[in-house]
This record gives sequence, C-alpha cells and structure tokens, in this order.
Amino acid sequence: MNSLILISHSKGEAFNQFFLVKHKRSLILQLLNSKNKSILQQPMETTYLDFLVRSWETRDRADAFHLIRDILVEYGLICDPFGADRDVYDVEIHYQKKGGEFWVVERQGEIVGTAAYYPIERGNNAVEIRKMYILPAARKQGLGKFLLQELEVKIIARGFDEIWIETASVLKEAVKMYENNGYLPTTGVETQRCDRVYKKVIKEGSSATDYVTNLTDVISIPVAPSGDVDC
Repeated sequence: MNSLILISHSKGEAFNQFFLVKHKRSLILQLLNSKNKSILQQPMETTYLDFLVRSWETRDRADAFHLIRDILVEYGLICDPFGADRDVYDVEIHYQKKGGEFWVVERQGEIVGTAAYYPIERGNNAVEIRKMYILPAARKQGLGKFLLQELEVKIIARGFDEIWIETASVLKEAVKMYENNGYLPTTGVETQRCDRVYKKVIKEGSSATDYVTNLTDVISIPVAPSGDVDC
C-alpha cells in the first residue's frame, strides 16, 4: 500500500500537512475503488509518523505475545496464554485461516504495538477488533486512533456490517476512544478479564469510500492522546 510519513508538527508545516492528509485519502480511495478487489487480500503495510504498520509474520510470534503480556501486567490484568491470548501464538489458525488479519507496529525494528480483527458468529455479518495494544513509549501520538481507522477502512471495504470490541474499564483511554468513535455499549462479554463490550453498526448503504471521505485529519496528524489497549 502507498504510505506517507509526517515528520514535522510545526505551524509552518500546516499547509504541507493538509496536502498530505488529502493525498492519503485519495490514495486509499483509489485502492478501494480499484476493479482488482484482490488488493484487499494483500499484506498490510503502511506508515504513520515513524511507525511501520505491517502484517504479522511468523518471526513476530514471541515478540507480539510478550508485548501483550507486559501491557496486561501494566494494567493489572491477567494474561491467559491457554485461553483469551492463545490467538497471539496461533495467528495462522485464529486470524489468517478465518479471514481475519493481525498487524504489528514497528519503530526502528522493534515491535511497539499490535492490532487485529477476525469474523465472529455473534451479531450480523460481524467482526471483532482484538489485540489493540501499544507500548507506553509509543502512546499519546495518535497511533491508537490511526490503527482503529485503518482497521475500520479494511473491515468496511470487505463488506462487514458490524464491529464488536471487548475491553476493560481500567483501560480508560481505550474506552474513551471507542465511545468517541461511534461504538455503543451492548451486552455479551465473553472474555473473563473484560467487563465492557461495544458494537458499531455500519450504516446501511455506506461504503469504505464514504468512510474515508469523512475521515478527520487525525488519520495523518496526531492531535490528541488516543486509546491504546483492549482485551
């Protein structure tokens, strides 16, 4: 995928930032409107600031798991390698074979974040966003919001109708981010360490093109702290 990197945040670069935001929207729209729909199955690879967001590879197995384990400990939550977190070790089974995706975020060759989704049985033609985790050093730069929007673009482009997310109240930043982005509380928590579940219904007749067109500039410019983790 074509990608853009924004480096400067100075006021003097305001025009350049505006241009790059519009240009990135244009690039995404070209991809989504392409007659070659196989592009939706291509590996993820894009950039945000100095972060590289790419598809998970087998060499990431241990690093991704350890990142998630450490962040759970940070928030006083329990890692469950034989239950809720088994999917991080078995990405091929839980994501790739089920038609989902698992992404990692790199900075200078180090994995600093993860994000994923896969189709689920509950709901109506639904997916669940999972494993949204970002290390402390990579937070408060808009990366969480960027990842959420990238996930939503892909999910909508693939024709799903609902997006579900489970999280925990202790993850206050994540809860705020989801609620500010159209996710509504619902019932049916399935993960033991979580106590909240949210659902976002994609409007009937909407498309990824509509979604991208209406994106705010935060897609490329970090303007506020973002949520960093879920269950």
